[in-house]
Amino acid sequence: MKPWYYGLCVIILGMAACDKKDAPLDAAQETAFFYLYNQTLISDTFSRMLYGDAIDFRAIDQEQQLMYFVFDKTLNREAAMLKIARDTSLIEFAPCDNGPCSFGGMEGNMDDMYALRMPLSNLKVDSSRTIPFIIKSHPDAMSISQMHEALREELYYGGKEYMIINATTYRNIGTIIMKKNKGSQLYKLAQKLKGKETKKEKIVQNVLDLVANEIDYSYADFWYNTEIMQRAHEVLLSGLADCSGKTVLMASLLEQLDISYTILYYKDHVNIGIEGDFLNDNGYEIPIQGKKYTIAETTCPKFEMGVTFLEMDIMPTIAYYQTPKQGGDIYNYHSEKKMKLYTEEEMDKKMRY
Repeated sequence: MKPWYYGLCVIILGMAACDKKDAPLDAAQETAFFYLYNQTLISDTFSRMLYGDAIDFRAIDQEQQLMYFVFDKTLNREAAMLKIARDTSLIEFAPCDNGPCSFGGMEGNMDDMYALRMPLSNLKVDSSRTIPFIIKSHPDAMSISQMHEALREELYYGGKEYMIINATTYRNIGTIIMKKNKGSQLYKLAQKLKGKETKKEKIVQNVLDLVANEIDYSYADFWYNTEIMQRAHEVLLSGLADCSGKTVLMASLLEQLDISYTILYYKDHVNIGIEGDFLNDNGYEIPIQGKKYTIAETTCPKFEMGVTFLEMDIMPTIAYYQTPKQGGDIYNYHSEKKMKLYTEEEMDKKMRY
């Protein structure tokens, strides 16, 4: 028997294609379900953040609109029910108290776990519930309502999401960089990082210090065997990101400060180049369209712009660059050829999935 931890991938897929008409979700439920269903908050299961307890969301039955949860039997059963359900009478527990058990499309050992399911529309969410940023230098938090606001498409550059190089698919991370938004927590954080500093190069280093030093590197892409795309606030809420998430966070912070940058793509890596008068002791200065950019390595703690040497020489491996403010096109770094981008539907057709 597979443990309950693994859930049921077949059931969880295809949620968006479901046509069954149920009670519409409110904004808080929509936001909570988005983060329960997606993997962009990768520091823990979002249900633990949401309910402040070891209650784990495991799957969604797309046809029946039923959500599956599990929690340890050391927790108070009635208290856990009250946390997750608007109406506890709509909760159905697994038919087994212990040993191997099948429940809907899931199966596992019930010796230490309770497993339950309930309608998606029964999900209980407090819109004022706050989730803290996982950074120490500038503590902050977002309510579920603020998280709902931060998912609005118009806040981001958007565009076609994919690029195909030699039959390999790459994600266009420029699509989820947040444009300047004075009402966002990101804007507020950027102003804190700026402080009273007037020199652009020092401000950039302050931003890089937060991204490189306070956001831990995530290996979730390897665990899930997929590219997890994180928006800037999702990186701050999880405290974890790989090179793409860290680059998105830094670029989004620079947007709030009106500091020019370009995204640099490598074969298996991405970072950021910043226009300015930095030192060039390490030789990490590159020309792009008549301007000079200095490389900021967001995955290297204590990286000092223009000074720090990396263990591997990445300069010869720069392949593409992109400036979201200038339309978001991706260009070959050597030939200046504009690369073709694809929507998800176009990419599927191109790759003949």
